[in-house]
Amino acid sequence: MKEFLVHSPSELESVVRYVLPLLDERPIVALTGDLGAGKTTFVSQIAQHLAVIDDVSSPTFSIINTYQRKNGQYIHHIDLYRIEKNEELVQIGLDDYLHSGEIVFIEWPEISEEYLPDHVLRMRFEHIDRQCRKIVIL
Repeated sequence: MKEFLVHSPSELESVVRYVLPLLDERPIVALTGDLGAGKTTFVSQIAQHLAVIDDVSSPTFSIINTYQRKNGQYIHHIDLYRIEKNEELVQIGLDDYLHSGEIVFIEWPEISEEYLPDHVLRMRFEHIDRQCRKIVIL
């Protein structure tokens, strides 16, 4: 377990640099935390380092955003906040994304736990105060 205290988006850089090499062995990342805790901001910043050529935005309403990298590979950003039933996970093709071999970030992963492989990289985002977030990597 590794913890970071982050006071600004620029301080998120140290978290990104820590996580990047972990993605080689654990390309599925489960992101938990309250609304506004910084999950999408983290995905956006790590996407820059992974040479994503698309704009990164929150998939809260689209549920899944797929971003292309300069090398032709893809990153999938999934937000399960609005998913209420396991059947919906099947309908959106979650299993296909999880077995694609590509990097997958999942916000609000709780409903998908039974589908997630054992080697998932887990990150928890916590509000400490208005200016500070604690990010725990499990």
